[in-house]
Formats: sequence, structure tokens, C-alpha cells
Amino acid sequence: MSKKPPNRPGIAFEVGARVEARDYLQKWYPSRIEKLDYEEGKMLVHFDRWSHRYDEWIFWDSNRLRPFERPVLRKEGLKEEEEEQSESLSEMRASRLREHPGCTASTEDQTELQQSKQVLRSGEEVLARWTDCRYYPAKVESVSKEGTYTVQFYDGVIRCVKRMHIKSMPEDAKGQKVTCIRALLNFM
Repeated sequence: MSKKPPNRPGIAFEVGARVEARDYLQKWYPSRIEKLDYEEGKMLVHFDRWSHRYDEWIFWDSNRLRPFERPVLRKEGLKEEEEEQSESLSEMRASRLREHPGCTASTEDQTELQQSKQVLRSGEEVLARWTDCRYYPAKVESVSKEGTYTVQFYDGVIRCVKRMHIKSMPEDAKGQKVTCIRALLNFM
């Protein structure tokens, strides 16, 4: 039984067509369609500037796909949004400081400090940053006096990582195998 690709504005379902695809860590990347599987209703997506080993099969009606936008246009739109957001944030911060005399730090800064002060224990499952700046499942092996952590990634590689490059493992992903964790991260 052969399926027909859905009609999605801005996405041409053909080999070589450009799309933006979201990886399992929820980041959007410019991508290209490599293959189409009409039987399963999915396509092989290659993330630009990444090795083909990271290519993923994604269902063509998935919310992990969106039309490709030229980066220049998207960046201009983001600049406008950032300006509006920074103005409203500075107004909010100023109003908070007026409400609480003597307070100099925003609540965002305080939560960041609390999270970075949180000590991780040996054996704890975490998401640790790899050299490609993505976070992968790992387990804390030891904690050094300097505040760095020795972690073992689930593929067996052991690295020393700073606290700022470690995130807590989502509660629903703890104790599961790597393939299950990847599937959970896809739905977050």
C-alpha cells in the first residue's frame, strides 16, 4: 500500500528538497530530504553540516518538520523580536527592583545560581555536553575537588566535564536504555 505525502505549504516532498528539521534534542537545523519511503510514510532527512550518521527517518506529517526559511530573513525577524523582548524584560526588571528596594539580582539570575550550585552525586544519570555542543545521556563517575565531574557516556567514553555543561536527566528518562531516552527526548 503506497501512501501519498500530505499537502504541507512550503514543503516539497521530493529528494533534494530543503526543509528545517528538529533533531532529538529539540534543535532546528536546515536540512535536505535524502530518501522517501512511500510505504512507511516517512523520509530520510540529512542535517546540513552534520555527518550522514546523524541522518534521521522522520514521518512526513511530523511536527519536527517545517518549511525552510532563508537564515537572513529569519535572523532579521528574530532581531525585531529580541529587541521587543529585551525592552519588555528591562521594564519588568526595573519594576521588580522598584517593588523590592535593596534587591539587585533578578529572579532569573537567582535560579541560575541555584541550579549551578546543585551538587551532583556519583552514579547520578545526567545529560552531559559533548564536543559537538549537544547533550547526551551519561552517568557521573566521580566529582573532583575543582568542581569538575568525570562522566561516562552510554557509549562507554569517559570525559571530564564542568558543571555548567551538565543538565539533570528528565525524571521520566532515568533508569532507561539509551534508545528509550532518545525516544523520550523526541517528544519533549
